[in-house]
Amino acid sequence: MSEKKKDEKPVEDKKCKDSKCCKHEKNGSKDCKNAASKEAKEDFEDKYIRLMAEFQNFKKRNEKEKSAIYKLANEALITELLNVMDSFELALSTGDSKDSEGLLMIQKQFASILEKAGLSKIDSLGEEFDPNRHHAVKTVEEDEGKSGTVAEVLKEGYVLSDKVIRPAMVVVVE
Repeated sequence: MSEKKKDEKPVEDKKCKDSKCCKHEKNGSKDCKNAASKEAKEDFEDKYIRLMAEFQNFKKRNEKEKSAIYKLANEALITELLNVMDSFELALSTGDSKDSEGLLMIQKQFASILEKAGLSKIDSLGEEFDPNRHHAVKTVEEDEGKSGTVAEVLKEGYVLSDKVIRPAMVVVVE
């Protein structure tokens, strides 16, 4: 042990340099103990406030995730029911007058149930073509309307809670 390396530095005692108030002294004054306990209290209060804020953020994030899941939970079912809705519309367009009234009532009731679930039709006719909301099936000459707009809707498109679940099949003006 008599040999010391030149690069080694002596280990310093980690005691406070403030001689008036030192946490490490066993027989410190009351002021020193009060300052230490006050500092510890402030530290715990700060940690508590941060933890509560983090917990509140967690709760908000969790609620947002839940509501998003609830909104889109029935997406697959509603997508399948859209085929039934299309069948109602087809039956109404080709059906007898005596059956049409009953079918129309059922179709309206069915549509109102789907609307309560957050489903809405995409308004397409006369609107500018939007590839996110429309599926172009056919194009027509420009003299029938403004270029780039929807001239005819072949199959209705639907939105569920701001998400397109079925784009509208449309005819677009060239």
